[in-house]
Amino acid sequence: MQSSPPPSAPPPRPRQEGRASSVPPPSRPEGAMGPKRPWFLVAALLFAWVFGAAGFINGCSDAMELHQGHIDVAEQVPETGFGSGGDPQTRAARIAMLQELNDARVDMSSRLYPLAVATFLLGGTLVLFAARAMAGRGSARWPVIQFTIAQAILSLIAFWMTKHLRDIQLGQMLTAVRESGNDQEAIDLTMRYWPRIFHVGAIGVLIARNVIALLIVVALTRVRTKEFFAAMDRRFSQL
Repeated sequence: MQSSPPPSAPPPRPRQEGRASSVPPPSRPEGAMGPKRPWFLVAALLFAWVFGAAGFINGCSDAMELHQGHIDVAEQVPETGFGSGGDPQTRAARIAMLQELNDARVDMSSRLYPLAVATFLLGGTLVLFAARAMAGRGSARWPVIQFTIAQAILSLIAFWMTKHLRDIQLGQMLTAVRESGNDQEAIDLTMRYWPRIFHVGAIGVLIARNVIALLIVVALTRVRTKEFFAAMDRRFSQL
């Protein structure tokens, strides 16, 4: 007796175009793009990086100049420059001013050179850790805070130690005003108010710089900042 052939499978149903599939797409892992950075954290790290870069460049430049010792400024001043317009007397006066300032800086090199080296090292280190914090490395948060505070303290020390240089610069400005040949009343007004403006401006720049440093520290210690770095650390640990 012959056995009947097995029933054939039903033909596959044609897929209807435009019909949504009942199988949901694979879900995207949560936090695949990383947590969102708070805006104040971005601003704080940018300012920290700029402060670090400025300290790195200025400290390196000051250290190199102080290491050279006394130099002849006349060899570095062009024949027409610094607003001299080619006038030999104006050029000679400006060379004398720059030479006096350079000699005063070199005479204070025993104090200014360590300050320049410290500014250079702190600035370079702050640049490094600010860049790591921008990349989301939570381990760089506290170093950025610490080096920002250290740089702010160093700026206060530098402001106190360079008072003599600021007095020389102010004296040179007032001498140039007296010898300018302008109206006597204008000269008297400048001589009366310019020293106050000069000192208030220098103090204002120092205060503004350290207020920004304080805001950097506040931004890096906020709860949202801690949560962001904690989420980034968890993400890096899963890689």
